[in-house]
Amino acid sequence: MALLGKPNAYVGLDIGTSSLKLVELLNRHRRIEVAAYAEANLANPLLVPDTAADEGVQQVANVVTQMLDRAGVATDATVAALPSSIVFSTVLQLPDLPEKKMDEAVRFAARDVVPADLSEMFLGWSRIGAASHIVAPAGPSAAPPPPAGAAKEKARPAPLIPIFMTAAPRQIVERYQRVMDLAGLELVALEVETFSLVRSLLASEQDSALIVDIGDRATAFHIIDRGTARLSHSIDYGGANITEDIAALQQSDWQAAHEAKVTHGMLETGSAALRDAITAAYQKINAEAQRLLTLYNQQSRGANIAKTVLIGGGAKLPGLVEWWGKTVRHKVQLGNPWRGLSYPDVLQSRMAELGPTYSVAVGLAQRGLAAV
Repeated sequence: MALLGKPNAYVGLDIGTSSLKLVELLNRHRRIEVAAYAEANLANPLLVPDTAADEGVQQVANVVTQMLDRAGVATDATVAALPSSIVFSTVLQLPDLPEKKMDEAVRFAARDVVPADLSEMFLGWSRIGAASHIVAPAGPSAAPPPPAGAAKEKARPAPLIPIFMTAAPRQIVERYQRVMDLAGLELVALEVETFSLVRSLLASEQDSALIVDIGDRATAFHIIDRGTARLSHSIDYGGANITEDIAALQQSDWQAAHEAKVTHGMLETGSAALRDAITAAYQKINAEAQRLLTLYNQQSRGANIAKTVLIGGGAKLPGLVEWWGKTVRHKVQLGNPWRGLSYPDVLQSRMAELGPTYSVAVGLAQRGLAAV
């Protein structure tokens, strides 16, 4: 799939923990058009450290190739994301140094905070408030000696600035790269999914929100303050776990619990016992979200996280937005990554249904177009 006549088209490829999604966006000069989209269910073998890594890479590449063909994607320029659940992130306070020296300083500081051998990790960083950083296999992976002039800086401290740093396992990053090669894709950038969510879901660079991504087996929380990622956290609990808990509380099988969950959710159309079971399950996610908000508000000055954006398959539960809104004192909404994009009117209801699960893929494609 060569670029051919579509140099202004990019694919956003979201290889999540249990599904794959892609979106192709085309720059029509006066509008950005949704040219194609596709999804497939697949437990992500790229994230599992096992001896069958080559088979997993080939399996994912085959599925991606089928999705590209089925959707009729015409470009090979691709931006992909790493799940936040496998990426370590933190905010460092460092002197305001030139780029090269800052890179050295970040790698030196990472030795004390990254809970892994740095020789096995790729590091990425950005100045808070600057452009989103990209996780890429560039530069040395091991920490170098302290940057020159460190002793002088201690004697006369320079003003400190916040640096958002991420570290991703080298083995997993290389697997993602191999998938792209096998699928015939040009990997333009590989980034942490947090930044694609900021792009697709927030209205402006000054927007702030807690984004809650309820996946199949994990839920990720992203605190975005004035357009900048400040905190990312995940728990191993998602939609499938919720269904299991509902089935256990109601003493029913998994399929019956799933059908009741997606049909009735928290609405009055279901029984009181069903609503109680669903509420108890979602309360685990809600409580963690509120804990993170409280922690961030305590640690930050002037924080203004005024809304929660719910995304992921688990966010589409009937009645969830209304229930969640009663538990917090700010606005709660379902994520809509299609805002401002062009697509046929006949697809309006379908796109609204898909929106919460395509937020990462849309933001990735937008990352590519931003450079056009």
